[in-house]
Amino acid sequence: METLILIIVAVVGIFVGFNLGRSDVRNHFSSLVNTERDILKERRKKMLLKHIAKRGGLTNGEAQELLGVSDSTIVRYFDELEDEAKIVQKGESGRGVRYEIL
Repeated sequence: METLILIIVAVVGIFVGFNLGRSDVRNHFSSLVNTERDILKERRKKMLLKHIAKRGGLTNGEAQELLGVSDSTIVRYFDELEDEAKIVQKGESGRGVRYEIL
C-alpha cells in the first residue's frame, strides 16, 4: 500500500514539474505575479500621496516606516510620482529632503 502511494506521488510530481517547466505555463504565472506586484505598487503610491496631502509633506524615512519597505523602494516610488508630476522634492539631498504635493 505504501509503495502504491509513493508511486502515485512520484507520478503527480513528475506531471506537475513537467507542466511548470513549459514556457506557456511559466509565462502565465509570471504575468500573474507581475500584475499583483503592479497592483501593490500602485496602492502604495496612492497611500503615499494620501499621507503627503494629509501631513503637508513626507520624508524618505517617514515613508519607509509608513509602508515598511526599503530605502531603494521608497526612492523608486518617489521618483515615479515625480515623473507623473504628482509630487515635488523640496530640499537638495539627505535628511533635508521632503516630498510635497505639486
